[in-house]
Amino acid sequence: MSEQYKLIKSIHYNDIQSKISNVLGVGSNDYGYGQTVLSSQVPLGAKISSNQWSNLRTDILKTRIHQSGVNESLTNPTVATTITDGDRQAYLDMATLCETNRTIIPPTSQATRATLINSTYTTAWNGTLTHTVTITFASAAAMRYYFNTGGFFDITASRTNGSSNLKNSSWSTMLTNIGTLRFGRTNTTRIDTGNNTTTISSVGYTGLTTADQKLYTKSTESTTYTPNEYNFSVKTANTGTQLIMTMVFTDLSGQPNTPWGSDEYIDGTISSVVESYRATGDNVSITLPSVSGTIVSSDTGSNNASPPTIVNTSASLSISEKSVAFTISRVDTSVIITNTANVTKTFTPTLISKPLATGAIASTPDSVTIPGSGSTTVTFGAININPITSGPSTFSWGVIGTGQNGTYPTFTLNIAPPVLVETPTFAQAGNGSYWTVYQGPVNGTYTITGNGATTGTYTLNSSGYGSETFVTGTPQTTTWTFNFSDGQSYSVSITWA
Repeated sequence: MSEQYKLIKSIHYNDIQSKISNVLGVGSNDYGYGQTVLSSQVPLGAKISSNQWSNLRTDILKTRIHQSGVNESLTNPTVATTITDGDRQAYLDMATLCETNRTIIPPTSQATRATLINSTYTTAWNGTLTHTVTITFASAAAMRYYFNTGGFFDITASRTNGSSNLKNSSWSTMLTNIGTLRFGRTNTTRIDTGNNTTTISSVGYTGLTTADQKLYTKSTESTTYTPNEYNFSVKTANTGTQLIMTMVFTDLSGQPNTPWGSDEYIDGTISSVVESYRATGDNVSITLPSVSGTIVSSDTGSNNASPPTIVNTSASLSISEKSVAFTISRVDTSVIITNTANVTKTFTPTLISKPLATGAIASTPDSVTIPGSGSTTVTFGAININPITSGPSTFSWGVIGTGQNGTYPTFTLNIAPPVLVETPTFAQAGNGSYWTVYQGPVNGTYTITGNGATTGTYTLNSSGYGSETFVTGTPQTTTWTFNFSDGQSYSVSITWA
């Protein structure tokens, strides 16, 4: 008998059927598409029917066309067709080819690309945005089938619209230059803007653990805004049925901007997208997993990055001791609290008009702890002025730390001119000690002139008062003139016997 027509035993058929069943059916590890298998094993010694050959042929062709996208052929058995040993060998060869290429990425004709989730964040923010995406499969086996059939997930991010400034531009550039991150079965790759592919991590589906693994970090191209960066991490959860991806947008730069040190907010639209590429069609079809996820800001609470709102300012600013103090109340609006930890921010007042002679503002900024929501009072003090002049002085203030921007009003300090608050009546002639008390600006000076007075220059004490001892002469009526350093002048008529 020629080789072509030698007897094909059930063991030969079963060998082919086992190969293709492991690939197309349940399988294990990197075998298994999770599809319905039509063929089955034939009992030893039994005849193989044309229907059994036809089912085996269907299983092989479905598997192979999924892999190649080409309509390949095998002899189609009928009751009138003789399956030769050459046909058996063709079946075996194609089944072996399917086995070898079992995890290949299918061509677009055998797959579907779909946006799994596109989360956006449109509130101005600073600090950290975290996009956590939970992809849930029907079972751990369903996740294995997804990747065994060549499925993967593509991750992209962008910043668009909003204000035109350097920080926004730096974020737009950084996210664009990431390109596409592709999480596959055995590794994670990056496809850059020039369509060049490089492996960025050996961790893919097969390397998942229940702990987050950071697979990629992209730092800003702008040295001005170092250490701003984007990070991508993955883990599995819920007994292998969930794939959790975490994309973190970290803005930690503390770039100072005049007139105070403050960190700008990023505005516009931050988009974080995960796309699915999975096997679909008549040959091999994988169900799209479910997904959930939102972008959360660490600024002051969940889904909130609103800058503080100034709700109250002191109307009159007064002088006290050697400092000027005023208070500001601040409250966050539209806050959903997820983290109750307080944040310490440093407020720095800056003199912006009517310069004073010596420093004006204390060199060390005042710090205050601001709750996650609600309001607080900030007091600015330690403004040492010498000499001081009466009249208005305008101050502005800003924030150093996590970067609260917005419109901060200026404040006017109205320093009152000196006032004569007590004039004693002198009733004794001759030598003696007599007190005259005045109130005026801290560290201010004044001179006294007039008949019978001890003339000279005097300094107000730490409480803004002056008291001096004067030596009188003969009884008389005289006028004393008090001239203050800011130009204020008072004349008082004094009479003693």
